[in-house]
This record gives sequence, C-alpha cells and structure tokens, in this order.
Amino acid sequence: MKVNRRVHSKEFKEQAVQLVETSDKPISEIADGLGINASMLRRWCRESHESGENRFPGQGHRQPGTD
Repeated sequence: MKVNRRVHSKEFKEQAVQLVETSDKPISEIADGLGINASMLRRWCRESHESGENRFPGQGHRQPGTD
C-alpha cells in the first residue's frame, strides 16, 4: 500500500515557524490548527534556526554535498 505524503511549500513552513515564534500557544496546539504533526513543526523550527537563509531548500530531496 502506497502512502501519499503531503508536500508543504517553503512559504507555509516559514509562516508556521513564525507563528510558533510570535504566539503564546503551545506548538502542539498550533500544529493541530495547521493540520500537521507537532513533531514536524518542531523539526521545521529547528531547521529554520540551524540553516538560516538556506532553510527548506526543496521538495524533500537532499542537495548534493549536504550529507
């Protein structure tokens, strides 16, 4: 059985991270409101802080030389 994965745009991810940073609500509540898993939102927040301008580069495919 094939599992369909949802793809979220860079803009969606950035707005979700911004919402976490500016809201007083817990991440789990924000994630529920966005219809995503809380662990995914936490990962996006971590990636956003670690990668700076290079955050969320593509559609889940690693760029050569980033391993």
